Amino acid sequence: MTIETLVSTMNLKNKEEHEKLIKNMNIKGKSITINQITKNDIEIFSSIEGKNRVISFKEKGLSKSRNKAIKNSIADICVIADDDMLYYDNYENIILSAYDKYKEADIIAFCVDTSNKERPLHRLNEGKLGFKDTLKLVSVQITFRRESFLKNNLKFNELFGAGAKYNCGEENILLADACRLGMNIYFVNETIGSVSNETSTWWDGVFDEKYFNTKGACYYMIDKDNFLEIATDFANRKYDLYKDNYSKEQVISFMINGKNELEH
Repeated sequence: MTIETLVSTMNLKNKEEHEKLIKNMNIKGKSITINQITKNDIEIFSSIEGKNRVISFKEKGLSKSRNKAIKNSIADICVIADDDMLYYDNYENIILSAYDKYKEADIIAFCVDTSNKERPLHRLNEGKLGFKDTLKLVSVQITFRRESFLKNNLKFNELFGAGAKYNCGEENILLADACRLGMNIYFVNETIGSVSNETSTWWDGVFDEKYFNTKGACYYMIDKDNFLEIATDFANRKYDLYKDNYSKEQVISFMINGKNELEH
């Protein structure tokens, strides 16, 4: 099996900056970097030769970046990466060993350390995951068989994710779609790297109407049939965090508005 790390980044100016990024991330094997250029003073450059390729596009949107990386990958196993990941030296061996162990797996998620102890990423029990388990995962924990994605036409929803209309939830929607397709998703209790995670790329920590609109749209895409149950559960669980500003009924109404906006 071959393996490739799929890196999403923005505004790299040249080959030297790309090489520095790969070194800082400690990527040992093959990689493809999607470089989204959003500044007018940066020239588009690409390098599609060698083991660390880069392709630049004048656009923005994390899900667009992920989908282009999947399309242009040439590996059997793909590793989803943000540009603030630091991979541990043996991460490729850990991943390949997991796919050798779980031969039926289409997607395998792993442990990832974080520098922010107040925002740790979930460590789940090893084995096959159910639908609710996948809601606890984030993108940088996810690896997959590229052929499984292509065969099932599985892609990130480009309305969701950093730089899109709804700026979160893209990985959870993807995994929910994978569950509906009957794909096999596993968790392996091995750590492949660390992520900065000091700040959120999409949320400033304020529980406002926009935040709840986005959550509502995301939950609707994850499970349309049980949307109201999921939204109500979220409003109940997070009540202490927003109670000074909104009632539970208001928050549920905001999430319904997000769902309704998405439908139209």
